[in-house]
Amino acid sequence: PLSLTSPLQWENIPTNALEKLRYIRSRADTSTAEDEPSLCRQCRKMAHGPGIAELFSPSGFKHSQLSTFAIRTDCMLCQFLWREDLLGSMNQANRIRRLSDLVKPMTGPPAVKEPSKAFVVLIALKQDTSPEIWRYLDVKVISDRGRLLWQPLHSLQVAVPDDDPFADFIYWRPVRWVYGSLNSLPMLRELLNYCCGNHASCPQLSAKPLPTRILRISGQTPHLSLTLHETSPDAVGEYIALSYCWGGPQQLCLTTQNLKDFKEVALAITQLPQTLSDAALVTNALGIHFLWVDALCIIQDSAEDKELEIEKMCAIYENSVVTIAASTSKSVQDGFLDTNASYNTESASCTIPIPFQSECGEEKWTSVTFSSTRTQHTDIFPINKRGWTFQEAFVPHRLLVFGDIEPFMRCRSSDTVVLSLTALSYYNSRIEPRRVLYGGRPYNSSYMEANDDRQFRRLWLYIVEQYCLRTFGFEADRPLAIRGVIQSLQSVYGGQCYHGIWSICPIGCLLWRSYPRDAATPARQPEVPTWSWLSLSFTDIDLSLLELLGNDDGTAIVRFTDAPHSTLQITCQVLLEDEVLKADDIVAYWDDYGREWSEAYDPEWEDLFLLVLTTTADQKLLTIEAVRESEGAYRRRGVMEIRGVEKWLAQPYQTVKLL
Repeated sequence: PLSLTSPLQWENIPTNALEKLRYIRSRADTSTAEDEPSLCRQCRKMAHGPGIAELFSPSGFKHSQLSTFAIRTDCMLCQFLWREDLLGSMNQANRIRRLSDLVKPMTGPPAVKEPSKAFVVLIALKQDTSPEIWRYLDVKVISDRGRLLWQPLHSLQVAVPDDDPFADFIYWRPVRWVYGSLNSLPMLRELLNYCCGNHASCPQLSAKPLPTRILRISGQTPHLSLTLHETSPDAVGEYIALSYCWGGPQQLCLTTQNLKDFKEVALAITQLPQTLSDAALVTNALGIHFLWVDALCIIQDSAEDKELEIEKMCAIYENSVVTIAASTSKSVQDGFLDTNASYNTESASCTIPIPFQSECGEEKWTSVTFSSTRTQHTDIFPINKRGWTFQEAFVPHRLLVFGDIEPFMRCRSSDTVVLSLTALSYYNSRIEPRRVLYGGRPYNSSYMEANDDRQFRRLWLYIVEQYCLRTFGFEADRPLAIRGVIQSLQSVYGGQCYHGIWSICPIGCLLWRSYPRDAATPARQPEVPTWSWLSLSFTDIDLSLLELLGNDDGTAIVRFTDAPHSTLQITCQVLLEDEVLKADDIVAYWDDYGREWSEAYDPEWEDLFLLVLTTTADQKLLTIEAVRESEGAYRRRGVMEIRGVEKWLAQPYQTVKLL
């Protein structure tokens, strides 16, 4: 992740910072238990001059015997090391996650059988490029002969606030954002300014075409109000879009009945559902006066208006200054600025006092916080499980994500821009669309490069894979909610995409394979042709054959018919499946409903056919299994791989329709 706070290079640190460190290291251990009642004598020793010097030495500070940590109940640091999970939110299975597990593990025998002969050593780990910058505290358990007995996979992170006396030479910072506090809102402007000022691949702020309708924000925080504004075709401006989970039918939405009232009467944000109210506050904090929200900017009881606006979704999100992602909210009523939602594991931390002398010789106290690894798993947020929000995350140039720890920005230059140098680790997941923008490329490369066929195929494979993981309140929305993604890709790669099948690589796209999810039975959507993967619900779609075939044009010729493009015209060999079976040429079969071939095949059927599309590198044929609907017209049932290339390709070509 990139941060708004750049790590300091040691040569640029002022002399007084060096002096602070010198004072800490040279100060004698003069404190008593009364000075630091929350620490034991050994911890107090470590926090003072001689102990600090040992802590920063290669061998570290030898604290005490492992067996003594359990009885130091009044020492916050000892109890932290003894009781708390030192591995934090790491996913690795490990039965030893704290010092006490070495002696009394939850499962298995103890790793240290003689704790009185084992010692805990603490070592300050510094930054390689700037050796005076303190980043981590390493914890080790060694034997009385110095042999390593245990060490966590990750070290503890060391953090102090920006205004701390030690901030010049301690790398990490605590989370600055405070959910529920309006005083945190101005920080959001820092994220936007940083992206605009430092990312060449991200667009500068400029007036863009406004959507058909937009909410105009007026007033001062927190007393804001919104008025619906209908724009002229040539109107331009800066606006923010909102991506959120509806959570069911909307009590407040735009209809043909209230359209006039919404344009004439301002709505106070106190009258809005909490998520919409929060979005208005964020928009105002970013210095933008227009907000686009689908429920209030699309006439919800007008099928005609919905169709028109859905076609504009790509432009609406792409032209926004930034799109707000209310990631933790399950419904529009939940809000995201004052949330108690907790999806990520809370990492244990411990703050200890450390004395120092100021430049004028005055003795003062500050504190340092040690914490275990903390990962922001954003894939578990409710917004990343809903179908419509996929394109709302994919299309915008900038996405302002409100998680359960802190907000952060995703843009065309970086997958994570955070407010400060927190030690959070941001986890990439297959369900999130932003990762596929890069496809392994450096952040400063465009995710869309014209004439890069391989990149396009890989990108589309990931998009389909992730899109199928999303859920919809209405399965009929599935073909609609990906239109914005398709339009975005068309603007760069060209070609047409009909029902999820691209005209620039139809053979590979048509050879999709279905894997039903869990115990769910896939269901066909009657309004979608059977040759489209969008025709199936409750299933995962595998498009790996698209990448495997590469630029292969196949042995078949595929033509898309006129609108609504629901029929394919294919010129290919049409084989009777029963003849292929008798020749023992079937290699593999993938039924669209996830059935085994023995379940799906009925020997009494005479209308099962194989439409030959292409050959593979190992001399096999890839075919679509189809049922004959009428003379020359077929419906898809699955994909089959067969042997006998020369024999079956010698069959005459036929031109058929796939419905």
